[in-house]
Amino acid sequence: MIKDELILLFTSLYCGIIFAIVYDAIRIIRNLIKPHFIRVVIEDFIYWICVAYIFFSMLIKKNYGNLRWYPIFGMLLAMAVYEIIVGRKLVLKISKVLEKIIRTLLKPLKKAWKRIKLRKTKIEEKFAKGNKVSRCRKKENHRKACNADSKTDNR
Repeated sequence: MIKDELILLFTSLYCGIIFAIVYDAIRIIRNLIKPHFIRVVIEDFIYWICVAYIFFSMLIKKNYGNLRWYPIFGMLLAMAVYEIIVGRKLVLKISKVLEKIIRTLLKPLKKAWKRIKLRKTKIEEKFAKGNKVSRCRKKENHRKACNADSKTDNR
């Protein structure tokens, strides 16, 4: 009987650590993406719904439907201890490493994008100059035609 209770407690502690690791993965992704506040709230809500479902399913299976408070406190304690000792530091370090990797991978793409934008602006400038010249020529031709018409009308 006590053996079963200890197994349940250690399973709860283990679940707490796993849940904290999963939440850290979510936080790392948030550090990289920087989502809107509403998205964070929705993600947290979905996360906690999933955690509650998984944890209570485990409690029902392991404890034969008897819900006790100590496994819940064990899970929350494990999550808190993990977060205090490892979580924050780990999230920051992994986030920084991933940011460096992403920057390194995106650097050539950014350079290529700048070249494309530069070429695009040069092409646009050429077309804009061509359009100005053609407009000016049209205006000059129109003026000449008008002047020629007015000269012929006066004679």
